[in-house]
Amino acid sequence: MGRAGTSAHHPPLAYPGRTALTPETRARATAVAATIRTDGATVAATLLLDAASREKASVSA
Repeated sequence: MGRAGTSAHHPPLAYPGRTALTPETRARATAVAATIRTDGATVAATLLLDAASREKASVSA
């Protein structure tokens, strides 16, 4: 392993004076990032608990 976070096979993505993304790609990535939900674990847990509650209710009835 070379400098922190780099290796001989994977150099860092940005170099002094250069960027890893073109301005168009950066703009698109920013737009897409705004549409990504960050509460996935919470939503999944809620769906799981709701399903378990419905299952328990149907067995009790």
